[in-house]
Amino acid sequence: MFSVNYILTYIAETMTTSGMVALSFTVLLYYNIFGMRIFFGKPISPKGLVGAMIGGLGICCIFLNEILNFDVGSRAILGLAVGFLATLSASAGNMVAQKSYKLNIPVVITNTWGMLYGSIFTLLVGLIFHTDFAIPMTARFLSAMVYLSLFGTVIAFGAYLSLAGRIGPEKAAYTSIINPVIALVISSFFENFHWTPSIVIGVILCLGGNILTLAPNNVITKLRPNWLR
Repeated sequence: MFSVNYILTYIAETMTTSGMVALSFTVLLYYNIFGMRIFFGKPISPKGLVGAMIGGLGICCIFLNEILNFDVGSRAILGLAVGFLATLSASAGNMVAQKSYKLNIPVVITNTWGMLYGSIFTLLVGLIFHTDFAIPMTARFLSAMVYLSLFGTVIAFGAYLSLAGRIGPEKAAYTSIINPVIALVISSFFENFHWTPSIVIGVILCLGGNILTLAPNNVITKLRPNWLR
């Protein structure tokens, strides 16, 4: 989660578009659903599975342009496969974190050791491949690094794994589908992003799938027509 996932993601970015890499990360939801079934024996909720499928359809609508213009060359296909493998690595980390949570190991302890091991492994990979470790001493780079280190890593992973421990990784992983929606909203304010009908439909489907997945079962039962109960 703190190393292999990122290494493979950066490799995938060199082979295919960022949109397709982002699309590959949304399968984290499905990996976690089946991972919880395989490793923890948790039944697959039909409601959650349907919600995940709706959200996945929404993501396809959001990235419709990238999908239609996807280069089917071997390098692009390999990049997408590497993206799926990166997400599988992240899901494996989710399963380990869930086991640690069930053993009552504090999230801060899990994250501390996980980030330490991940940092050491990433350093070794960098040394093996002779990566340049020079840090650009610019305010823009340093401020971005501090933001990603503190808010995008320490706080974000602490919040995510705490949430995953409480409601389950399969539900917490829905953030992988909601994240592109949040990015689009921010982009519309700061990057002059233009909304298209397919993106609007995709956002609606993502939000609808999220509501269905996270809504209590008794609420869903009340909303169903009598002839479906």
